[in-house]
Amino acid sequence: MKRDFHSVLVVCTRRIGDVLLATPVVRSLKAALPHVMIDMLVFEGTQDILSGNTDIRRVWTIVERPGLRPHLALLGALWRRYDVALSVLAGDRPTFHVWVAGRYRIGTLLPDKKSWWKRRLLNRWVPFDNLLTHTVAMNLQLLAPLGIAPCGTPVVSWTDEDARAVCALFPDIRSGQPYVVLHVSPKFAYKTWTVAGWVALGRWLIDRGLIVVITGVDSAEQAYCDQIIQGLPKAVNLIGQVTLPALGYLLGRAALYVGTDTAVSHMAAAVGVSSVVLFGPSNPVKWGPWPK
Repeated sequence: MKRDFHSVLVVCTRRIGDVLLATPVVRSLKAALPHVMIDMLVFEGTQDILSGNTDIRRVWTIVERPGLRPHLALLGALWRRYDVALSVLAGDRPTFHVWVAGRYRIGTLLPDKKSWWKRRLLNRWVPFDNLLTHTVAMNLQLLAPLGIAPCGTPVVSWTDEDARAVCALFPDIRSGQPYVVLHVSPKFAYKTWTVAGWVALGRWLIDRGLIVVITGVDSAEQAYCDQIIQGLPKAVNLIGQVTLPALGYLLGRAALYVGTDTAVSHMAAAVGVSSVVLFGPSNPVKWGPWPK
């Protein structure tokens, strides 16, 4: 395909981490073709990870299970609106949304017989590998049909307002004393570590003169988070108090990050902080933090 297009839609209707890991596609397009206007379509509730990302002009959102009327309204607004539409997901709906939105369409698909009808909706497709290819590398393969060189680092962005919000909650960030971020509560309980493990690690770090800052989701396993805070009274408790963009600013100045298999761990790796990430059942080849 000739690279004379002017508008692109990138579809990533999944979780926050998936959206973050799609940003290298956007950055690659913008770096190669600065004039191109790039939008994203994501699930409602995941768009905060894109806040402050200057590569993106507009973020469209859709709920996970939209009603017929709002879904039709979105489809009407997207109909052939873009020169190019890309889907980083192999699912039915993302592929359909790409078909609706783009005059030229590229997606990832499972190379199976069931996907025959989705292949007909796309101009080009790349085979989806769920085992041996990292999500970032998988996403970047979509750029080959466009002749775009890949830029591999996910984009974590924040505004001055986000930075001020962190400084107000954690004034010692300006002191120069090194601090460690422990992100203790992933979205899904099966990815959690033990309370005893977090408390022992936090105390060990504090005994070595480091400030320990605890972050997490306030609605996830509240009793679990409370036990960790009670075991670390000297730690700075920011659970549920910082937005994702503000968390990016906090991570960017940390001496160390420790977390579990969650979007925040991908953010830490992307900003370049030294990280230790604890994995449970997820495939780290596919979902391990992608280093800066």
